Amino acid sequence: LGRAGRVVRLAIAVAAAAAAQVVVFLRVGDWLGVSAALALAYLMAAAAGAGFFAGRHAPLAGFLSVVCGALAYGIVAYATRSAEADLWSLAGWEARLAVSVLPYAAGGAVAGWAGGSLRRIALRR
Repeated sequence: LGRAGRVVRLAIAVAAAAAAQVVVFLRVGDWLGVSAALALAYLMAAAAGAGFFAGRHAPLAGFLSVVCGALAYGIVAYATRSAEADLWSLAGWEARLAVSVLPYAAGGAVAGWAGGSLRRIALRR
């Protein structure tokens, strides 16, 4: 693939993983005990999948999938909000959300790297 094809493949991998992660982020209130570990495993599996399908930029895909999933969750939560929230409150909340999700995004980068490594091993055989 050319450069444009690799960028499109990266964007599709990130978008698909982010869409899958929105489901988990919507249930963030239920993250207690074992369900928290399962939710984190789900996030990392989606990030690994993004890394697998992204090709060369696997860690970036894993990182971006977690960040974009959290930001997409913020937009969905805003769309289903009560009427008193405005766009400025959305912007402030999204900024806080993006900062608070960074440790998980770092884990997503590692998971993306693992997914990319798995892809290289699979394509070698």
